[in-house]
Amino acid sequence: MASEASNEASNEASSGTISAHLKAVWERVIFEAVLVISGWPWIFVKVLFAAYVVQLPFRNLAYFRHQSRATLKDLGFEWIPEMREEDKWISELVLQTLHTIGVFALIVPWLSPYPHSNNIFGVHLAEKWLDCLCVGHTLRFFTYISTSLPGPAKHCRPGAPQPEQYRPTSLSEILTRQTKGEDRNCGDLVFSGHVFQNIILSILVTTYAHKLFQWRWFRVFIPITMWGLTIAQAPLVISARNHYTVDIVVAVYLAPLVWIALERFYVSEHFRALVKIVRPLRPKWTASYKHIADTIECDTAL
Repeated sequence: MASEASNEASNEASSGTISAHLKAVWERVIFEAVLVISGWPWIFVKVLFAAYVVQLPFRNLAYFRHQSRATLKDLGFEWIPEMREEDKWISELVLQTLHTIGVFALIVPWLSPYPHSNNIFGVHLAEKWLDCLCVGHTLRFFTYISTSLPGPAKHCRPGAPQPEQYRPTSLSEILTRQTKGEDRNCGDLVFSGHVFQNIILSILVTTYAHKLFQWRWFRVFIPITMWGLTIAQAPLVISARNHYTVDIVVAVYLAPLVWIALERFYVSEHFRALVKIVRPLRPKWTASYKHIADTIECDTAL
């Protein structure tokens, strides 16, 4: 009987601990949701730009201007053999794996109280990422639209049916055409968006790893894994003939420069205003965050 009573007490204690943890997670999620709602106009603009403008009009304009010509002489192509068409999924798998790890890092502030105790919020990190993507892809557009290089991918080379078959030829197609299946893009080359995004995400997580992850081995393992995937992506992109080597080289030095520029010289007035707006909107049941929210300084939020 004593053993059964002890087991019941243990189960109740465990259930209570789980309930308390889930309640705390829910409060953190709602707290972050308040941040999103408070700053939704700017966040919406950034998401719209990164998800629509960059992916459709920008890339379709590049395809519209692209002309199929002989592939340029490239050092990477001479050193790295071309990947078989059926193996190109490997490059995409590396990209998706790295981004999955990055998204996990962005939601850690929901799951653990440790980031919030360090004034680190998922919305804060996501906006930094969006800022870099918007600036980087704008620079990328001006670069590849200025000089149209012949695409090295098989579907962009002379004799391939795809360049003329799927090329956007009207304003409506430029604004609405999406790449899918055999309908792939040509012309958006300098510089590599894959490598740029990988480096930015790796820099972001590495910079804040000590404030994101309470476990020390996570602070080392996660960044090392992301940088390993980022390094592996470069030769895979070249092997798949998705980009020239120059596209990789430019992305490698431009991504850190964009990060440094936004971190050191750019001040987000939106986030300053957002922090001020959230304080009076904070619900009563987030009293456990009173100390954190009241001590947020604009400088530490950036």
